[in-house]
Amino acid sequence: MPLFYFLAGMPNPEDDFNGLCDNETADDGDEPEDSVVRLYFSHMDACDGKSGGGMLYHQVRHLACFFVHPDDTEDAFLVDEHPQSWHPLGTVLFSWTSLTRLGKVVVSPAEELVQYGGVKIGNWEWRPHGTKQKASCITAWARLCDAI
Repeated sequence: MPLFYFLAGMPNPEDDFNGLCDNETADDGDEPEDSVVRLYFSHMDACDGKSGGGMLYHQVRHLACFFVHPDDTEDAFLVDEHPQSWHPLGTVLFSWTSLTRLGKVVVSPAEELVQYGGVKIGNWEWRPHGTKQKASCITAWARLCDAI
């Protein structure tokens, strides 16, 4: 897939919310101005037509969070009250890429049918399980049986 395919949700510094810094969200969460950067927007189809959600990065605390739906961002603010929602950026990115490596999140043409009873929003498809995940579970089960 071409790189632009994956970058479609990145904010445009000149258009979206008056720049990369999401000062409206920061203000609602009692955080300093220009402290919260929206790195990625959730797809509008996942958000009932609402704008928002996605990946946020807190420049002061050096932590990130990811929410599919904009309403879920209330689970991130106030930051001190929701530490379970914030992680180092590398951890958030690793978790996301792990889902793609396991085949739980796949990218496919929007018109392609959903497989395994998953959910498809735009080009992203969330599957209840991936082929590598199944293989890993079967291998772990076999090791457990051998140990018993």
